[in-house]
Amino acid sequence: MTHAWFSCMVRMVGLIDGVGKSSDQRSVFVFEAPSWPEAQRIALSLGRSLEKRYVNEAGQRVRIALRDLVTLDELGSLESPGREVFAEIDILEVPDVTVGFDVEFHPEDSGPMQTGV
Repeated sequence: MTHAWFSCMVRMVGLIDGVGKSSDQRSVFVFEAPSWPEAQRIALSLGRSLEKRYVNEAGQRVRIALRDLVTLDELGSLESPGREVFAEIDILEVPDVTVGFDVEFHPEDSGPMQTGV
């Protein structure tokens, strides 16, 4: 059976007993699956694998829970390198006039962080 590559984004929520929601987390996974229904099952399983409960340093119960499956996309085959699997556009309510149209950016000077994956 031929498998296709899929990507999914899950949204996790951090909850502290007596306090409420303390954090949101979005995670993107890339995986293979034989069909769309199986891909959805795998995506939910991957999200659930991030769920946990513990007691923090302040003695409060903490729960990290899968809130929802945000996206599920069939990528087909990944024969070409550099396939985009996540993009997000933030539209500013008020344009930032300090950044002019002809500004030059220098992404080669970036110091990328690691996600901890």
